[in-house]
Amino acid sequence: MAALDAELALMVDVLELLGAGPERQVAELDAFREVATQLREGVVDMVRLNDSLERRGALPPRVAAAVRRIDARFDAMIDAGESMFTEEAVRNSPEWEEVRRVARGALAELRR
Repeated sequence: MAALDAELALMVDVLELLGAGPERQVAELDAFREVATQLREGVVDMVRLNDSLERRGALPPRVAAAVRRIDARFDAMIDAGESMFTEEAVRNSPEWEEVRRVARGALAELRR
């Protein structure tokens, strides 16, 4: 049970950062760059964590779908290159705005 709680807490922490406003995200930009690198290298696998939590009933299906959507958006942003991980992009790109919107929706669903 403790492992499940820790995994769920990690998912909430990630969604909170992804749903945060641009100013906080800009302050965390180096962390996002590191996560992008880890995602690319397979070190961080949010989809596996997402699937595990969903399978055990810890994530509602709509939250799990939102996480998969965010993961797909990040894949596209990583493929687009470093330009998606600049202060300008975080503040103004529709891709980052979509990530924030979807993450906030997932958090709202989790908190019901």
